[in-house]
Amino acid sequence: MKTLQHLKPNSPQLLRNCCIIFTIMLGISNFEINAQTGTPCNAHRWTQGGHWLANCGVDDGNSAPAPRGIVRCGNSADTESNISPNTTYDPANFTINPFMCVDPNNQMGISVTAPFTGQQISWFNFDVRPFAGTYDFQTIATGNFELNWALYEATSPSCGTSGGNNLSGNCAGGMNLVYCGTDFTGWSSLPYPTLNFTQPTNLYLAVWKRGITGPSQEGNWKWTFKARYGCGDFCSLFASGTPSVTCNSNGSYTVVQNLQGTSTTVSVSAPGSTSITT
Repeated sequence: MKTLQHLKPNSPQLLRNCCIIFTIMLGISNFEINAQTGTPCNAHRWTQGGHWLANCGVDDGNSAPAPRGIVRCGNSADTESNISPNTTYDPANFTINPFMCVDPNNQMGISVTAPFTGQQISWFNFDVRPFAGTYDFQTIATGNFELNWALYEATSPSCGTSGGNNLSGNCAGGMNLVYCGTDFTGWSSLPYPTLNFTQPTNLYLAVWKRGITGPSQEGNWKWTFKARYGCGDFCSLFASGTPSVTCNSNGSYTVVQNLQGTSTTVSVSAPGSTSITT
């Protein structure tokens, strides 16, 4: 029988044993964090596009260093293919609630069903620079199947990436659903506006197979991501909010409508109006 030894508090053997125990506990702790399936923190960072510089600058050059992931200017799309699922859906960790979704091919409303628990999903992270206003993207199924997608915006934006997956914003913080829809057959007729014109937009895209109800229908599926027009270079105009109508004391009234647009010139007419201010 091996005799137990009494070790002094500062003995090398005791310190070594403590380090081993601490390392094992730290390893278990990291495993538990990484085991949070279905969350945006599982996302794959887009390998194409621009690279963040200091003070929210962007290197758009073809030789920009990694990590990349910022939508570049112009109508020439940057593409990443053969993207695979990287987690499974667990609503206990992150709930996907598609709401008011739109078919990007005709701009009509369409029903999008959330993934079933345990379904393979692909989380994908990319960014839009400040003052861009709009951007354009596509999800394309690689094969004879269709996709559903839901696009979230991180509520704590950043001009940079961090962590082992080089993700932007706070993947474990607040997420707002901004758009959802189905597979693209071409570019959408309208660009996608950013919600905050002056801030960077850190986007987390969840993609899953459409129309399946169980694991036996999953298969080994992949998809492709494309993006372009990331500098507000797409001509667009949107009404921002509802009109505000004020009745004046002289019997006239004032109407105020906020607009959001990029690369466009607006002419306003109001028959019978005494003045127009833009």
